[in-house]
Amino acid sequence: MNRSRWHWLVLLVAVLAPVCPVGLSVSPSLPAIPLEILWLPLLALGVLLTADPEDRFPFLSWPQVALLCLLPVGLMGLAKAEWLSAARELVQLAFIAIMAPYVYRACLRRLSWPAVAVAMTIAFPVLLCLMALPFSGLSLRKGGMMLVMAFPFLLATLRRLPPRWAMGGAAAAGSLAGVALPHGGLVLAVLATLGVTAWLARDLGRLAARAAVGLLVASLVLPFAAPWRALSPHRDAEHLRRGVIEWLATCHAPARYPLGAGLGSYQPAINRLRAELPQRPHPEDNRVPKDGNSQYAVALVESGPLGLLGWGLFLALSLRLALRSRDERGAVASGALAGILVGGSCSLLFAQGIGIWVGGMVGLAALPGETTPRRTMGRWLGCGVAVLALALLAFAGNEAKREPGAPSHLNRVLTGTGATASPLRVVVVPDPLATATEQAGLRVEAETATEVQAPFAIVSLGDASGGQGLVIPDRRGKGQGSARFVVQIPKAGTYALYARVYWDDGCSNSLGFRIAGQPDLVLASETYERWHTLEAGHPLTLPQGELRVELMNLEDGIRLDYWGLRPL
Repeated sequence: MNRSRWHWLVLLVAVLAPVCPVGLSVSPSLPAIPLEILWLPLLALGVLLTADPEDRFPFLSWPQVALLCLLPVGLMGLAKAEWLSAARELVQLAFIAIMAPYVYRACLRRLSWPAVAVAMTIAFPVLLCLMALPFSGLSLRKGGMMLVMAFPFLLATLRRLPPRWAMGGAAAAGSLAGVALPHGGLVLAVLATLGVTAWLARDLGRLAARAAVGLLVASLVLPFAAPWRALSPHRDAEHLRRGVIEWLATCHAPARYPLGAGLGSYQPAINRLRAELPQRPHPEDNRVPKDGNSQYAVALVESGPLGLLGWGLFLALSLRLALRSRDERGAVASGALAGILVGGSCSLLFAQGIGIWVGGMVGLAALPGETTPRRTMGRWLGCGVAVLALALLAFAGNEAKREPGAPSHLNRVLTGTGATASPLRVVVVPDPLATATEQAGLRVEAETATEVQAPFAIVSLGDASGGQGLVIPDRRGKGQGSARFVVQIPKAGTYALYARVYWDDGCSNSLGFRIAGQPDLVLASETYERWHTLEAGHPLTLPQGELRVELMNLEDGIRLDYWGLRPL
């Protein structure tokens, strides 16, 4: 097989492997390994063996340097016990910032631009088919973001067909995308992609206009395509959408995590931040779709302001370099990057599979000019020293372990809280009944509720302290029903509310408490499928006498053994 055929194989694997939702598992007890993680090292080896001499060592453009130096700041938010997950995040970062740009550049040199456009075009109908299959395993947000990036390549390929076929194909592609895209933000991202591509490549203008018309008609008119309602911040007059609430919580992240909560620690950190907000999401919006978070919010929470700056420079500098090119390749790469910038507000980019495509767009946009070994090695050395320095500082300056989502020692030093622990604590004890976790104070068994309204239910639980507990079964709805208690406070004072809870999964991991005259309290954690005790992050100042407490249904799939008040 000659070099060109090798490069064709390499290119098809690079384009289609991230689309494939199938995983491999070496053991039933271990999580599946995504195919792209297995294939890319082989892909890299093939490129290294077959590429031209100047491609045998990846050249780092300034966008790549910015991302590699700034995003690892999130290492300083991690405890030492979390470094295994941090290593996985760094490998993923290397795929996005180093390997994917290198692979796409090498294939572009050997195969020419039309071949790359054809390979990306092949992925477009594959994505549409996978998104239509409920059992495919490809999340709608990830597939939708990939459609955004593939669209300008499709236009470049259609331009080579007879005009009638090209126009019909563009309109059909736009219509299908309008039906398939699950979020109005992704529709806007496609429109940005089409607009920038048409602006830079005038011969693609008519195709882009036809595709845009089909996209808008399908997304606005067809009854089964309603992505625009996802852009509304309100579900009703009292409840915001969960996405808006997560953005409100994200805005508080720099004050709590100036160095970031840690790579891969978005979910426990945002749960901690959300618990401090008075706003609650509407029950229909309490679950976030898979890959449905904002990449900018994730970067800000996990790596702090510097990490967000790194992501912004990675994309914005790549777009600037692509705009300098006056050919079709530059127009298509610019369109894809414009779509990424818009789509990142409602979809993850630094994720398995899709990140390889994002890196590939950067590689096509930021082609190196005249390079020298000295310049290449200088940039590699600079990035390596920066990442190593951050890793050493993080490992030396942080504690061995922490509560899920709690600010690390270095974060606490910067915010002036020093070694002070967070008021919210998660206790997971070996005793299955957790009887030794709380001492003095008031403890109330969940099954003693004076009033229980469905979907709350009192059921037998063999592993609960009294043999019974309160549950909200999975898929029974949110924001409905309640459970009320009337207890006697023996002495006026300040108390911490705690509860022994059991969460089914990451979409069923919170419970609310409403106490008259007090702010609502939310207990949430990242400990699943086991009983554990949570303590609220805000103390309660309570008078002596009768106290009425109401449980709020924030998420289904939860269990409550007991709750109580601990004097402070």
